[in-house]
Amino acid sequence: MDSGRDGGLDSEGVDGQHGKDGREEHREETRAHEPARRIDKNKLATSADHQLLYGPRVPKRPARDLQSPLGNPEVRLLNRAALAKLDATRTEAGTVVLSATPLVEVTPDGSLLESRPYHGLPVTAEHRRRGTIVVGATGSGKTSRYALNAIHALLRDTDESILYNNLKGPRGTEEIREIVERVAPGTPVTVFAPGDATRSVGINLLKFARRHGFESTLVAHLLAAIEKGREGSNYWEIIAKPVFEAVLRYDKIASLAAMHELLSNSALLESLAQRTADPDLAEFNHYRSSGANGATSGVDLAGRIAPLCATEAARAVASGADELDLVECIASSKRFVLVIECSESTYRTEKHLVSLFLTLWFQSLLKVSEEHGGVLPRGVNMMID
Repeated sequence: MDSGRDGGLDSEGVDGQHGKDGREEHREETRAHEPARRIDKNKLATSADHQLLYGPRVPKRPARDLQSPLGNPEVRLLNRAALAKLDATRTEAGTVVLSATPLVEVTPDGSLLESRPYHGLPVTAEHRRRGTIVVGATGSGKTSRYALNAIHALLRDTDESILYNNLKGPRGTEEIREIVERVAPGTPVTVFAPGDATRSVGINLLKFARRHGFESTLVAHLLAAIEKGREGSNYWEIIAKPVFEAVLRYDKIASLAAMHELLSNSALLESLAQRTADPDLAEFNHYRSSGANGATSGVDLAGRIAPLCATEAARAVASGADELDLVECIASSKRFVLVIECSESTYRTEKHLVSLFLTLWFQSLLKVSEEHGGVLPRGVNMMID
């Protein structure tokens, strides 16, 4: 009994402060094992909803001078009316809803903002056709908060295809694959990676251009995409252009790499001119042998093509296997995701191939749309990161 009484006194009164601390510790331990409380955003009052993420410290901005002629009321963030107007488009065909917490202006001068947690941001098909530019510093979230978000929404809310120019390298491509597998399983993801043949589909760009009548587009790219070595002269239009056009007439020259080899070797070029009796090639050979200016002409022309087949990977991807046909891809009824994979660190050496690929891509879009009455069989969204 004494020990029991002593025990009671110990816990109740002799050292009351100790006993109180013990109970507080017990409560804290109990709370630590309780599941975190979840906020049911559907039960929040509208007036308090905007405090869910930011609390009372919603980001503020300087007030606009409404009396100033520079205070254009249309240059602003969304206000409540504008957001309500966008919300009305959610059920329209082609509208996608980006995962977002919009900040809206609640005062005419824009000084007071409030957030709309988990509200989403509807983007209509018409708005998407106009194009969007997202500007921000490196690491600000342009890719993670917008680009990948947009890919997710497009795959979920539409049946349209996607072309994505990815400068994040393999890591960025795998992020896209994960989204596709989660949201639109079964949609093929094709990768064009000019710097890594092990990751890339093959597309023989010369054969592709020849197959679809894009020779003039290829020649124009060769003449314009790389700095000219003879500024201020008509050499490229009068001399170089007819030679490029002549070489493309012969199927035996089956790749950009083969074209580069031909123009780098005067004996090969002369042999082709003799076998074909091509007047443009014959005139070029005569020009080359006519004097000092013509002596380096073959090198000049080969130099236009060299960046397109400068590395083993570039030759394998763009001058080897003919696995991808952009026109057939766009004209197909099947949805696709096409990723141009190039890292920022290697873009300097790969940009010429990427540029030619995109040039032929846009030409392919134009051809398919013309063949289908001015519209594409399936919408294609293009994003350049």
